Amino acid sequence: MALTGRQLYSLARMAGLDHSSAVVAAAIALAESSGRPEAVGDGGSSFGLWQIHLPAHPQYRGADLTNPMMNAYAMAQISAGGTNFKPWTTYRTGAYRRFIPQVLAEVGAGPVAIPQLGGAMGTAQQTRLPKLPSPPGSLPNPEAGTFSAVGQPEQRPPSGRFVRR
Repeated sequence: MALTGRQLYSLARMAGLDHSSAVVAAAIALAESSGRPEAVGDGGSSFGLWQIHLPAHPQYRGADLTNPMMNAYAMAQISAGGTNFKPWTTYRTGAYRRFIPQVLAEVGAGPVAIPQLGGAMGTAQQTRLPKLPSPPGSLPNPEAGTFSAVGQPEQRPPSGRFVRR
């Protein structure tokens, strides 16, 4: 089942991204996987919502990346906390931009400055809002306006592999 822009935004926020970066990340996930956690692309080498490309990021396992929260954590690490989305083709080509209005409509937040390719996130033209609180270990249910538990977040041991608590 595909996740909504609002759910993708919440995952990005829980992974540590600020508002503007989370909106862009959610739009990238919609462009990359259509919001499908089980998506596999690039001939079986890219996995999950943000289509993490294993040859470029061998520290992750494909099976782990179909977990939405683990994929969001991987995206946050690869993007340096939402400051560099250049590893994603849909960012470099601008394909993610068509999903920004959808994400903003679902999130119900204010305007977001879209970073220019090659521009630094966090420059004066960026709109930054304070971090919004969200219950740990939960995803929003936009239909009910509530949060539902999704279990404990995974921890990353020194070995570099994610494990469940």
